[in-house]
Amino acid sequence: MTASKLDQALAAYRSAIDSLKSSQKLDPASVLAVLKARDDIARILSDDRPDPTAGLLVVIELDNQLRKLAGAITQAIKLADWRASFQPPPEAWWWSLESVVPPEPVGRFDWLWSALTVLFLTASLSLMAEISKRFLMEGQIG
Repeated sequence: MTASKLDQALAAYRSAIDSLKSSQKLDPASVLAVLKARDDIARILSDDRPDPTAGLLVVIELDNQLRKLAGAITQAIKLADWRASFQPPPEAWWWSLESVVPPEPVGRFDWLWSALTVLFLTASLSLMAEISKRFLMEGQIG
């Protein structure tokens, strides 16, 4: 592996991530630059057998930074449309950042709200039946 090719690709990847982190609003060109830079690194690493060097540690560090930006990227860009256009290989996880984003905490307790809704509806119907039964019996006595 030519160290200079990997070093150049890492510099481009770092620059793209830094510009993405510093921008107020994510634009598609910046996101595409990050994804393409990561594609270049993957191609360099697969073409040549990587030596255990500091460059590989930099790849890991930059990948972690990209994973931290996954939430913002998936809110700004529909990556599914981009995957349909570019057809990245399945092992290119950076094109599927939706799977990296943790689920929203709002939906975590949906099951609890559903169970409580059923419980309170049952209690309300039971109470309504009891009250209406008492009103009907009161009318028959008098």
